[in-house]
Amino acid sequence: MINTVQGFNPTYYHKQQQSAPAAKTPEQSPSLMEIKPWIPKMKEVIHKSRYAAPNMTDQDWVLLACSEALKSPAGWGRVGAVLVKNGKMMGKGASVGGLRIHAEMDALKNAGTLGHPELNKDVTAYVTLQPCNFRDSGVPFKSCCHYLAESGVKKVVFAGVDPRVGEKGLDYLRSHGIQVEQIQDPKIQALGEKIFNLLDTPIPSSWRKELC
Repeated sequence: MINTVQGFNPTYYHKQQQSAPAAKTPEQSPSLMEIKPWIPKMKEVIHKSRYAAPNMTDQDWVLLACSEALKSPAGWGRVGAVLVKNGKMMGKGASVGGLRIHAEMDALKNAGTLGHPELNKDVTAYVTLQPCNFRDSGVPFKSCCHYLAESGVKKVVFAGVDPRVGEKGLDYLRSHGIQVEQIQDPKIQALGEKIFNLLDTPIPSSWRKELC
């Protein structure tokens, strides 16, 4: 069971950017060094997704989403998403604009299926962090859960947990007939959370090149 919290403050993400620590070099970031051993595996699943996609496991697809998350700009929580239909990747995305463009929305836009449930009925969304659901907290635009529900994806598989969101967003997805599942590997769960919390920590350019 995912831990829940009372309420969710959407201004957290703005404060997150304002109060983020000064950028560190990779050598100064223990979190970055904990992520480093995963880079070869991410590179491997990128290759596998191109040439042997039907053999990809849920863990593989989530790691592919993690590679996308590392492409998110500094200053916000880094999240990645991959859309898969019948073993084939339909689209991928990363959080690129703070509150307004999150990974799930970016992936749906890149797949050309945002707001088109007829195109997503067999689609699974793999996400590095559980989808946010803050619209009911006063934010005047849709959250990731709303976009996923309106777009009619069949299933959501996520890695890390955001304790500020709790079960509310997952319950929202379930209420719209969407299957929800957390990846069972605790190391991959922790990886999604570590990537999200990098904030202003710079991503080495060598990693970006490897994960193209």
